[in-house]
Amino acid sequence: MRERGLRVTRSAWPAIVAFVSTLGLPHRAVAQSAKCVASYESGQEDRLRNDLLSARGRFATCAAECPPSLRDQCTTWKAETERFLPTLRLRVVDSLGRVQKIRRAYVDARRVDPELDIVVAPGEHTVHVEVGRRTAVKNVVAKPEEHGVAVEWVLEPASPDPARPVEDRGAPSAPPSSLPSTVAFVVAGVSLTAAATLATYGHVRRSELDETCSPACNPAEVDSIRVAWWTATGLAAVGAAAAALGLVLRPSRSTRLAVAVGHVDLTLRF
Repeated sequence: MRERGLRVTRSAWPAIVAFVSTLGLPHRAVAQSAKCVASYESGQEDRLRNDLLSARGRFATCAAECPPSLRDQCTTWKAETERFLPTLRLRVVDSLGRVQKIRRAYVDARRVDPELDIVVAPGEHTVHVEVGRRTAVKNVVAKPEEHGVAVEWVLEPASPDPARPVEDRGAPSAPPSSLPSTVAFVVAGVSLTAAATLATYGHVRRSELDETCSPACNPAEVDSIRVAWWTATGLAAVGAAAAALGLVLRPSRSTRLAVAVGHVDLTLRF
């Protein structure tokens, strides 16, 4: 870039600041004048060293802090520097072309705003972006006076984590075990069968005593009938409880239970 404008050396700063002080300006104005002179001089030096990013910032400070006589020069230098500096425009899309939001972005480890065009020096740069939990890196070469250079990534679908096997949601789950409910129904069937047998025995035996010795039957024989009925009642209660437990423990599918009571076959479906 061609150097233009008045050069102010560092040795002239004290004289300029002293001169401004003699004008009776407040301390804040003097400090502002010193900042103006420093940015005016440093901006030109940075441009000579080809540190254009730093020069751009110095000229921006000079244009804001200096009086009109210097401000116009700094504004012109800033515009020339910005015209020479290339800019990058970041964009991330998925495999379907949908734009993804960039969470953080860095150019050469310098954090930048991914929503704005990024001013960089000419040359090669490493651009790093973070999208969600994924990162992407790309090396780009920026040429002078190239503006809005597109830097784009296409993110492919994330591969499964090898440390965590993917669950096959379509695979049928193992059927629940029917053993507990089956045992409960078997106990119910045996108990009810025994209860029916003892109850039948008690009625048959009572009929025999009524025909042979009633009302002077042997008390032991009468007691045996009572014991048979009491036992039948207890077994019936056990069978009912076991059947209820079987219903609670049964699998979701239908359960069939066949019980033989005397000469009658009963088929129960739950």
